[in-house]
Amino acid sequence: MTEPANDAERAWLAACDNFFRNNDAEAAALIEFIQSSDPSAPATTINMAPETPLERSCGLRAAAASPELRARYLALKDAARAAAHAAALDARRRNFLAKASALPAAAAEPPCAWARVRGAADALGAFGRAWRHAPGANGVVAGLARLLRDQARSDVVLRWTADAAAVFEAPEGFVDAFCDVVRASHVLCVVGEDDALLLELDPAWSDRSLRRAAAAAGKVAGAAPHGAVAATDRARTNVDGELDETPPFLDRLYMGEVDALCPIL
Repeated sequence: MTEPANDAERAWLAACDNFFRNNDAEAAALIEFIQSSDPSAPATTINMAPETPLERSCGLRAAAASPELRARYLALKDAARAAAHAAALDARRRNFLAKASALPAAAAEPPCAWARVRGAADALGAFGRAWRHAPGANGVVAGLARLLRDQARSDVVLRWTADAAAVFEAPEGFVDAFCDVVRASHVLCVVGEDDALLLELDPAWSDRSLRRAAAAAGKVAGAAPHGAVAATDRARTNVDGELDETPPFLDRLYMGEVDALCPIL
């Protein structure tokens, strides 16, 4: 990283930092001036009048008039931008990990009542529609949909291991949407080492309810599912749906279930 060599360069670095962190308008004007300046032009064309205290403390006119010094100032600007970006990303990381740590890590009310199954399906549908086409988020959407589908084919609880960075580096708003759908779809979450998210579906999900939820989540075209799914040694507790509440007739039609129309099937 380029380090400031004197008070003027330290003032310049601080001004750049203020722009990249706070979008300061005066600092923006100074950066624009340095970036567009031409040290080979006559001095009369690069002077700004009147000179502001910030311009003076940064030694801006001297920097604009010297190719070597201008190059240093641009390098310091780039260093400030990188540091501000890293700080912002770390803040997003810490914010998400705090929210992820507050997600349910153990089963509470099982997803056997129809209202919970329907609520999960609705939440998964809204989540998929909003994010399945968003670059940087669609892989996580596909990963959750894969977990639902794979769990309906396994008699043991599956674990989805995802990288927290895939969530907090996604577009603005995805962190809250992800946390909301995890709660609504009865997914249990533990934050492991190296920011790994360990996600498992409530063991009381039945195969039939999982298929309903997976259908609602939909398919994600053009995105590989993020993370990995592996079997645990824990058995599911409601595979065949013995504990499930029977959905109302109209809801079964809504879910496209043929046996609602043809009970003898």
